[in-house]
Amino acid sequence: MLFDDWCAAHDESSLPASPELLARFLSAHPADTATQRRRNSVITAAHHRHGFPPPGRSDNIRAALDATRRVRQGDLAARAGEVITRLPETDWPAGLFARRDAMTLTLATTGFTYTQIAALRICDVTADPVSDALHVDAVDRVRTVTPPELVAAGSSPTRVHRRWMEVLGFADRYFSTHMLATCIDTGDGSELAGHDGRIDPADQRPLLTPIDR
Repeated sequence: MLFDDWCAAHDESSLPASPELLARFLSAHPADTATQRRRNSVITAAHHRHGFPPPGRSDNIRAALDATRRVRQGDLAARAGEVITRLPETDWPAGLFARRDAMTLTLATTGFTYTQIAALRICDVTADPVSDALHVDAVDRVRTVTPPELVAAGSSPTRVHRRWMEVLGFADRYFSTHMLATCIDTGDGSELAGHDGRIDPADQRPLLTPIDR
C-alpha cells in the first residue's frame, strides 16, 4: 500500500514497476535493512502473481539497498559518536552505566541487532589500535568492523572497548560492587586503568554483562 500510494503521488505505475522506480522508492523511505528487504519481497511477489518481471531482482536494487544501508550506518555512527563523547566518565553509578552504554552504542553502529550484541562474547571483539576500530565476529559468523564515522565524531572505539574491559577486569579481581562503586565515585575516569590486562582476549564469557541493583 505504501508503494502504491507513493507511485500514485508521483504519477508512476506501481505494477509493473521498473528497478529504477523501486530504487527511488526505497531511497525515499529509509528504514533498516530487514524492513527494506521485506518491502522488496512484497513488491517482487506482487509482480510474480501478475506475470511481470520482478524489479527487486536486479543488481540496481541490491546496490540501492547496500548504498542505503551504508548511508544509514554512517549517519548512525556519527550520531552515536557524538552521544558517546558526552557520556559522563566519573561518579557512581553514572560512570559505570556510561562505560557500558558507550560499548553498546559503538557495537550498534556495525549494524548488528541488539539480540546479536547481547550474545557477543569477550573473544568476539578485537580492538585494532592502528585503525582505531573494533573487529566484531557475531555468533552466527557474521563479521564486521566499526565505521570510521565514529572516530570522525570524536569517539574512539578502542578506548571505549578498553574502558569496558577495565570494568570486567576489576570485577574479576574484586567481587565487591561496593569497591567498584567507591573506586569510580572517587576517581577521575582513569581509576580502573590497567585492569583490562586481567581479561584474556580468548575469554568466552559474555561481553556485556547485565547491570542489576
